[in-house]
Amino acid sequence: MEKAVLELRNLSKHYGELIAVDNVSLEIRHNELFCLLGPSGSGKTTILRMIAGFEKPTSGQILLEGKDITKIPPHKRNVNTVFQNYALFPHLNVRDNIAYGLQIRKFPQDEIEKRVKHYLKIMHLPDKRYSYPHQLSGGQQQRVALARALINEPAIILLDEPLGALDEKLRDKMQVELSNIQRTVKTTFIMVTHNQEESLTMADRIAVMKDGNIEQLGLPEEIYSTPTSRFVAEFIGDTNILEGDIVYRDGDFLKIKLATGDVIQKIAKRNVPEIDQILLSIRPEQLKMWKRKPEYEDNLFEGTIRNEVFYGDFSIFIVELGNGLNVQVMFQNILPSGVNKQSFQEKEQIWVGWTKLAGHLLWD
Repeated sequence: MEKAVLELRNLSKHYGELIAVDNVSLEIRHNELFCLLGPSGSGKTTILRMIAGFEKPTSGQILLEGKDITKIPPHKRNVNTVFQNYALFPHLNVRDNIAYGLQIRKFPQDEIEKRVKHYLKIMHLPDKRYSYPHQLSGGQQQRVALARALINEPAIILLDEPLGALDEKLRDKMQVELSNIQRTVKTTFIMVTHNQEESLTMADRIAVMKDGNIEQLGLPEEIYSTPTSRFVAEFIGDTNILEGDIVYRDGDFLKIKLATGDVIQKIAKRNVPEIDQILLSIRPEQLKMWKRKPEYEDNLFEGTIRNEVFYGDFSIFIVELGNGLNVQVMFQNILPSGVNKQSFQEKEQIWVGWTKLAGHLLWD
């Protein structure tokens, strides 16, 4: 098995009585785009700063390519950081910004020119060679900052909220561009973000952080579809959390008593422990809506539409089921053929249901 390019061993960081990072161990692979995802105060940025050398760990080790770099100063680590504000030199043009690191290290001029030309091409910026930062768009500035970090050929690129300063349209575009660049240069990227969409779209693997710990580590599909805790389920996208009591088990299925009535749910890969109460996490896109009671559906309840949030091609309906329980239901407004679907109105009585294979069971 290939050795990790970066290994964190029992890494902790304390600020007085505040524990920012609590005994985190993690291996990051060669050439992967790895994401540290979490809310403010979860410890993700502190981990990034310790990897860069800007913060000293209270305890633990950081190994880069098998070498302990825990006490090595930042400028001697084979790691480069791209900051959220890009930190470009305003008095230098694009070419000189990108070449800066090589010039400081006194590389031969022909090697500098060769690398600058190479990264200008990768970043789709050959015509911006003599432009200054103030003449560039936000996305172009980011690509210049990334080229400047890559030109030294580090083992790892660290990205601190890389898309946070961009507007939504440009952010969506740069999600794809950054991923493509990472695959082209075949360098390990470690990205910090609080944006779930960015992490799901871009990352090869995600570590979800909470209170200085890794709550869950896995592929984006695993994190979204099979969260291991209520925190992860609610933090990654929208979900409905339904609390219930286990009535009985039958092979791979559970009968659960909810506030609205009984449901049947399939047990996923994780074995459900011997407990009485359980949580069902079910995504809005896993629920269906009908004007009339359907003939076949595993779990079916009558409800009242309380609100609609319109997004164009789809809507999110807030539906009140029995006992005042509200659920979010995603509804596609337009069929693939382009034909509009039937509309629903506020206060309308409808039916909501899902199959016993939908949803995910949680107990911690």
